[in-house]
Amino acid sequence: MSQKLLIIDDEPAVLRSLKRIFRKKNYEILTAGSAEEGLQTCQAHKPQVILSDFILPGANGSELLQSTSQLVPAPVGILMSGHADLNLVLAALNSGQVFKFITKPWDEEELLDQVQTAFELYNHRVLPPFSPNERECVVCVDERGTMLEPPRGQVDLFQLSALACGESVPGRLPGLNEQKLAHLAHHPGNSITLSNDFGEPQYRACMRARSQGVYELLLTHLVDNETFGQERDLISQCQVQEAINQRLEKAETSSVVACIEVARFRELSRQSGFMAYSRLMTLLCKHIKQFLPHGSVISASGAEQLVVLLPVSEGAAIKHLQGVVEHFARPVEVFDKATLVQVYIGYAIAHPRDAAVDAQVMLQRASSAVHTLVEGGNVGQVHAYDPRFDRDIANRDRLENSLFGALERNEFSLVYQPKVDLSTGKIVGAEALLRWRHHELGLVSPAVFIPLAEENGLIHIIGDWVLAAACAQVRVWRLQGVPSVPISVNLAAPQLRNDSLVNRIKSIIHESGSLPEDLKIELTETSLIQNVQSSYAQIEELRALGIGIALDDFGTGYSSLGYLHQLPIDVLKIDKCFIDEISPGNRRGRLVKHIINMAHDMGFEVIAEGVESPYQLDVLHQYECDIVQGYVYSPPVAPDILRDMIREQPFEM
Repeated sequence: MSQKLLIIDDEPAVLRSLKRIFRKKNYEILTAGSAEEGLQTCQAHKPQVILSDFILPGANGSELLQSTSQLVPAPVGILMSGHADLNLVLAALNSGQVFKFITKPWDEEELLDQVQTAFELYNHRVLPPFSPNERECVVCVDERGTMLEPPRGQVDLFQLSALACGESVPGRLPGLNEQKLAHLAHHPGNSITLSNDFGEPQYRACMRARSQGVYELLLTHLVDNETFGQERDLISQCQVQEAINQRLEKAETSSVVACIEVARFRELSRQSGFMAYSRLMTLLCKHIKQFLPHGSVISASGAEQLVVLLPVSEGAAIKHLQGVVEHFARPVEVFDKATLVQVYIGYAIAHPRDAAVDAQVMLQRASSAVHTLVEGGNVGQVHAYDPRFDRDIANRDRLENSLFGALERNEFSLVYQPKVDLSTGKIVGAEALLRWRHHELGLVSPAVFIPLAEENGLIHIIGDWVLAAACAQVRVWRLQGVPSVPISVNLAAPQLRNDSLVNRIKSIIHESGSLPEDLKIELTETSLIQNVQSSYAQIEELRALGIGIALDDFGTGYSSLGYLHQLPIDVLKIDKCFIDEISPGNRRGRLVKHIINMAHDMGFEVIAEGVESPYQLDVLHQYECDIVQGYVYSPPVAPDILRDMIREQPFEM
């Protein structure tokens, strides 16, 4: 396939000059003199790379690239300008559609290198045909999800064998809708997790473009309940639904359906690999069955849950379920060692011959009840269904659907909270904090949407955007003559587990034109400790590049000073909960002083976050804390405000 380069500029002399430069590379060169002509050329000839002037008649180059992003795979865009407003440059880079911004007059060698890199990036986006394994299926669809040809692979696992060409795949697969399908089409190779109606992960989905308007959808089954059910002597989900319906139709007394979720299940099963899943579930089922009344049925439901039908009254069912909770309150033998296996249990009750209730409703209600416990961290409890849970789930689904497409709608932004050197009062860094302004709901708390993104896999794309936007901002400040300070970005646990993390960060730094020293990575205690063995090499590679690593929210996770010397970090951030009531005369104050002294002995820089009062500032100064972050100096602010603060420093208190 020939390499097509589209050059767009309204000055004929510039077009001729650029054509001369690129002829030596044997590209197929296309030209256009306006944004409108460029878009028409794109649609007709499908170039892989676009090199466009920023200022064009009728629209700017960034707006043009936003339009071409609807092509699949989208061409890689490079913008050029000699006098563009820096805020417009940043907006273009933050849009995610611009690979590189090059200033005029250009350096010919750099220009050739960047265009060649853009072609390589495009080739990276064009994935080879999918080859499904024993747990996968490939479906050929159009942009709306209509199946174009019979699927191949393990069709029965996904209940697609009865689906005919011309029918909608999203209508058959739980958790898949038009928003998610559009997201997959415009982010080829990126996976998302699809959950069933009960919020349980069922499939992983990813797409590639076969040709214009034709896509391959790769589905990976996360839990094969039929296979595991046979190994555990459990009935399938279909069978348990049938049993519930029969009970509802014939029973003269009430029935209870319970959903049991195992806390830290993935962590427990990961210790012994894939086969440990079945062994662990078999063991847990044996423990649970001894507390169930006669006539109960049990089935696997999702990756970490069991569903139980108890043919008894609510009062009797609670006693049985409480017995399960109490049993697991003490360590049980798992893989020849005593292990604490805690559970959450939610249940729903149905009265006989209630026409409004069937198995699907009962399972949904039980799952809603247990989900509420998990969300609240209420481990070791038995909780009944409450109709208000359904409203919570509906709101959650609405938010998740909106999250797909939030990047394309430019709803994300970054604000920055300065970090101030306590001895000089100067800003020595800033933390980038993500904000989502929903087009209907307004600002949505990160505490709400970040967990959703981690569950469905969007965190990787959103995380890359945050890294790119932060690095681009540093470069813009540098172009504005602002003294540069490193920007800290938080990484979520799924990002830390990604094997390509280092290469992605290297690429983002290179593409933004920033430096490794401009970036710092913040990791929470929990994510770092849980992934330290698998991620140690990646973290050390980042440190070798010159990227600082900070342990964030120290004191909220494992809270042990003993393991600190084992961690590959440079900075220790003391959580706000330690700072709130700090005083030289109380226990909290002495503990903070001890943490600071020990961290310094280990060679770590110490940052106190959540500092809100001059008194706290004074105590931390006495304790020789290095850096503070908090409202005592500034709340998180827009980038132009932080720019002015950097210019006007130092702070005076």
